[in-house]
Amino acid sequence: MDIFCVILFFLISLVLMPFFTHGEPWIVKLFYLALCVCFTPIIGIPIYRHFAK
Repeated sequence: MDIFCVILFFLISLVLMPFFTHGEPWIVKLFYLALCVCFTPIIGIPIYRHFAK
């Protein structure tokens, strides 16, 4: 179940990427993706568990 949450939150972050990084260079976009990969398991899963109660 946790891997499903990670994939779900990563996909949401990926969908939002064009809105946050519009007109930015590719290095900023890659940095945004790296932050999403690092922080999705730390932030996304506890939030999901909190709201799933």
